[in-house]
Amino acid sequence: MKNNNELMVDLRDGLVSVLDSTISNLSPDAKIKLANCCHKAGLHAICVGILEHETWPRSEIQFLIGDAYYDLARFEESIIASTKLLDIEPSSIAFNNRGQAYAVTGKFAIAKAVFLDAIKYDGTNLSAIISAGDLCLKLEDGLGAVGFYERVLSIDPNNATSVI
Repeated sequence: MKNNNELMVDLRDGLVSVLDSTISNLSPDAKIKLANCCHKAGLHAICVGILEHETWPRSEIQFLIGDAYYDLARFEESIIASTKLLDIEPSSIAFNNRGQAYAVTGKFAIAKAVFLDAIKYDGTNLSAIISAGDLCLKLEDGLGAVGFYERVLSIDPNNATSVI
């Protein structure tokens, strides 16, 4: 049996496909590990290919697929995967990822609401707080932006460059 690095090379080079029996016969945990390795290596389309047809309700799958879709600029699919992730295992990170996808598609009001959900879940999620402030600026709410940026600085005074 080949290790993950060997399988990644075979997938990347087209020597096997994600439908090949070598890949399709892997256990769910092994598929997740392989997809994670592919994602970290920048092989986002292969990561999606390994997991996109799996029906297991596992948070790791939806997280990886959502990230891979985002990296492939397939933002609507990233939103769907992040929403599925939130149904399985709500977290500030999952809300933040969904908010980022909404923001890049220009759905600023929805994105801001999702970032607020992330902040409710974890009041120290600096990425969500900064993003909410940035969206306030896009939505012409300067006072709201200032409030979020002040909150960032109260949590991490050394984070001034993120809010300038």
